[in-house]
Amino acid sequence: MTTLKRRVNMLTSGVDFNELTELLELNGDMSADDIFTLRAELDDGARVSSYELMEIKHPAPVSEAAGIHKLFAKKSAPPMPSGIRVADRFGVLRNELLGGALREVAELAYAISKAIFDEFTPLSRELYFYEAAFAYVGAMKAKKLPLCYPELTKDGGSRLTELYDLHLCAFYPAADTIVPNDADLSSSGIVITGGNNTGKTVFLRSIGTAQLLAQAGLPVLAREASLRVRSGVYTLYAAAEKEFDAGNDAGRFEQEVRLLAAMTREIKPGALVLLNELFQTTAYSEGAEGLYHILCYLRSDAVGADFVAVTHLTDLVALLGERAAHLRTLDGYKLQRVTP
Repeated sequence: MTTLKRRVNMLTSGVDFNELTELLELNGDMSADDIFTLRAELDDGARVSSYELMEIKHPAPVSEAAGIHKLFAKKSAPPMPSGIRVADRFGVLRNELLGGALREVAELAYAISKAIFDEFTPLSRELYFYEAAFAYVGAMKAKKLPLCYPELTKDGGSRLTELYDLHLCAFYPAADTIVPNDADLSSSGIVITGGNNTGKTVFLRSIGTAQLLAQAGLPVLAREASLRVRSGVYTLYAAAEKEFDAGNDAGRFEQEVRLLAAMTREIKPGALVLLNELFQTTAYSEGAEGLYHILCYLRSDAVGADFVAVTHLTDLVALLGERAAHLRTLDGYKLQRVTP
C-alpha cells in the first residue's frame, strides 16, 4: 500500500501532470460560441503538417436588456483573436484544423491513460485473493460455523479443536450436520485407520486446508487452533483413486513409488506430508512394510517432515509403534485416539 501511494503521488505531482490536466480540460464543456486558439504548422507545400490546440475561451453569457432598454442597447462585437484571418467559406478550414487538433489531444490522452492503465491493471489480479478471502469468511459466518485465527509457532506441534472440513462446509447447505474433529499433530506422525466412508479422507483434507489457510493469514474452521509454520504441504493420494495418465502402462504400485520418489526429492525440513491410502493394491504385509520404511524416511534427519497417513494397512500401526499416534474412525464420522 505504501508503494502504491508513493507511485500515485509521483504521477500526480510536478509540472508535467499540471500541464496534462490543463490540456485535457480544454476538451470539457465545448460549445459553438467558444473561441478556439490553434497553432498550425505548414510544410513547404503550404499544407498543414501539424495541429496544436492552445486555448479555448468560453464567453460569458450576455444578459438580455428588458423593455425599452432593449431597443437602445448596443451589442458589443466579440473580440477578434490575434493571428492570421483566412477566408473560410462554410468553415471548412476551421473544422479541419479544430478537428485535427482535437484528434491529436484525444490520441495523446488515450496513449497516456493506456500507459497508466497497463501499469495498475495487475493490481486487480492481486485483489482476487482478498475477494476470495472475504467470500470465504462471509459464507462460513452465514452458516454460523466457528472461525479463528490460529496461533502460529516456529516449532512444536499443531492442535486444532473442533476442526471442520472446508469442502463439506462450502457445498453442504446444512452445515450443522457436518461433524467436526479434534486434531493433535504434536506427535511426529499420525496414522488413521477405519472402515470405508467413515471420514478418514475428509479429516486428512481438513488438516491440509487449515494449514494452507493459516499460512495465508486467514482464519481456519475450528474453535481453537495453534499451528506450526510449515516449509510446505505435500499430498499424495492413492493412484487407485484417480485416473492413470494416457499411455501410462505402469502398475499402480509402481506409479505411486515414482510419485513418492519425486516428492521426497523436493521436501524440506519442517514440511507436512499427507498420504491417503497408498499401496492398497499390494499384498497386505508387503504394503505395510513398504509404507513403514517410507514413513521412517520422512521422519529421518535427511528429510525431517511430519506426516499424517490414512491407510487400511493396520499392520503399519504395530510397525511404527510410538513413532506415530494412531487414530481410528468411529460411527458418526468421529475419530478416536487408540492407546497402544
